[in-house]
Amino acid sequence: MTMVSANESRTSRHIISIALGLACIALFVTLRMRWIGHLLVWDEAMALCTVRSFLSHGTDDFSNWFWRHPPLFSMLMTLLHPLKAGFAERVEILSIIIGVINLLILFQLNRKVLGTTTGIWSIFFLAVQPGSVFFDTWIKTDHTATTFGLLALLLLSSKQCLYSGLCLGLAMLSKETGIFYVIA
Repeated sequence: MTMVSANESRTSRHIISIALGLACIALFVTLRMRWIGHLLVWDEAMALCTVRSFLSHGTDDFSNWFWRHPPLFSMLMTLLHPLKAGFAERVEILSIIIGVINLLILFQLNRKVLGTTTGIWSIFFLAVQPGSVFFDTWIKTDHTATTFGLLALLLLSSKQCLYSGLCLGLAMLSKETGIFYVIA
């Protein structure tokens, strides 16, 4: 095999990997879009009411909950105009966007540690996993905890310990379960 042929083969594999990755992302988004506007469960409704009450300077039980949990996701929610109609749907879309970011980080981490093929398969299975399809639109703090936890692992695998530690801190500011990424 000549040098040109090897480079062409590598380029072809790279293009195929990108196409498969984009297809997985499109599948991920498509399967989740139908759940936007779903009937909210208690935790989701409480998260929305907590942010609304906090911003309107309420003195009810919901405003008291704002600081009882790690605040990062709630602070992100305050940027989505909570006092205007359609707030729940905007937060669900944010959850999907964060899910796509998690997908990209998961691919990078698995590609780095286990290879491109494993990275592609991992994001494909996450894209089609029924539980993930449904729960990725839920209004939960798990999304940002996962983002920063995976990013911490990716940075740690690149020996960037300081930034990895910063991401671990942000994971724990998203949800208490961010501590499990420290163990990983």
